[in-house]
Amino acid sequence: GLKNAIRRPFDMGYLRTPFGQTYFLEACGFGYFATGLETYHPDEGKSILRSLAAAAQTVTGFTAEECRITLDCEDMSGIYITFEVMNTKSFGFRFNLAPQANPSDGLLDIVAVQEEGRDSMINYITGLINNDFQELPSVETKRGRKLEMIWPGTFPLHADAEVISAVREPWNAGLFPVTIEVLPSAFELWLPRMETGG
Repeated sequence: GLKNAIRRPFDMGYLRTPFGQTYFLEACGFGYFATGLETYHPDEGKSILRSLAAAAQTVTGFTAEECRITLDCEDMSGIYITFEVMNTKSFGFRFNLAPQANPSDGLLDIVAVQEEGRDSMINYITGLINNDFQELPSVETKRGRKLEMIWPGTFPLHADAEVISAVREPWNAGLFPVTIEVLPSAFELWLPRMETGG
């Protein structure tokens, strides 16, 4: 099936913090998902009960915090409950946050939910199920190539399922520069060509 394969470029995301660098295929960001992922401890294996407990703990105890952000030099600073930099349409447990995202276009899709216009959790869940999450009043979307932020270190970040934990020790807290950017056509997918026979 790969003899005459259809070749498709595939972008990759790149995250750099003062504590190291990593790559992502689906999404990178902070807010509900990153905080829930840190509580869930993905390195301990999959568990439905643990995921439900982590979700409940995240929703009840979550506090949004302000973050200074620029996207291709445009100011996007604000207080967000969810801020995801998407390379693909969905991530995690098939959270379809960016239905227009194309991992071959050299762009990242930003999906940001502001604290000020927060919808109910029921609205968010319904929006995800019905593929109209981006239509909610509190959801803002943009596209760009390079995002820079000043991370206070008081909340976790994630790159796909990898968690960059918050800096808990007061002596080590501060303002840390973080860069998230796209690496266009980082690799190539070979898709089998379906033969149509007669």
